[in-house]
Amino acid sequence: MARGPEYGAAHKAERASLVPIVGAGQATCTEPVCLMPTRHIPPGTPWDLAHDRDTTARLGIPVYHGPAHRRCNRAEGARWRNQRAPVPTIDAPGRRVVLICGPPGAGKTTHAHTLGLTVFDRDDPRWCNSERMFTAITSQLAADPHAQAVVIRSGATRAARTAAATRVGATETKLILTDAETCIRRVRDRAAPWPSIPRQIAAVRQWWAAYEPDDAPEFWAL
Repeated sequence: MARGPEYGAAHKAERASLVPIVGAGQATCTEPVCLMPTRHIPPGTPWDLAHDRDTTARLGIPVYHGPAHRRCNRAEGARWRNQRAPVPTIDAPGRRVVLICGPPGAGKTTHAHTLGLTVFDRDDPRWCNSERMFTAITSQLAADPHAQAVVIRSGATRAARTAAATRVGATETKLILTDAETCIRRVRDRAAPWPSIPRQIAAVRQWWAAYEPDDAPEFWAL
């Protein structure tokens, strides 16, 4: 398959100029979504030269961002190609994306951290209370053939769980069905500053009112 203008002489020259920076351990991943524990690119780590795919495709002029972890660059490239011409995700051996659903206070986050995977929790402050940001980033897991992650969603209905699983390319779904009374007690005990405790308690009751069972493995948290 022929390669585009972003892989010509300009690419070689730009990459060559970055080799000393990467070799000195001074490079960071420039992809919008970094799938590694940190953006730092240690010397000796496989890396690619990231570029603006939209501008390159539209104008035929390569626009480079800088170095990126090879895994992040390939995942972003796959996401971009899938966005232009959707294709089914092909899982590499060992790929695992777990979707965990359940009401607030069910123990989803606690269970997620026992799996040894990167945890994407909607309640994490790093998402700045932005559903759009969280969805955009976790959706890229579907295009990553080597993803090792767990995504936490509420998923009270079958349709919500199916949509979330499809969006992140989940390889398995876990449903934690802790009873409402226990969930409410935990919400009060942990006293998280946001959302307010009354809102969290209301969310527990709303979840159970909307809950629809399906064939997903169920875990009754104690």
